[in-house]
Amino acid sequence: EFTNDNPKEILRRLKTRGYSQVLLAGGERINGLFFKAELVDEVWLTIEPTIFGYGNNLAGEKRLDVHMQLISIEKLNKQGTILVKYQVI
Repeated sequence: EFTNDNPKEILRRLKTRGYSQVLLAGGERINGLFFKAELVDEVWLTIEPTIFGYGNNLAGEKRLDVHMQLISIEKLNKQGTILVKYQVI
């Protein structure tokens, strides 16, 4: 979904089209908008055993105070890629 609408409007529109789950695959700006609107209920982080480039913040320059609880940790491959799932509380 590509739009300039606010996060609540985007989710409302998707719900009317029959969607009950949404994957937020944006960058730090989009993530920050959805976190700030308190619309994120889970965070899935993939940790790769590689260090490269420059670091970015998950939610840009938005000031956030998000608390999460661990759901699961899963090793994805023999190189050691890990998927960590958290529930936002």
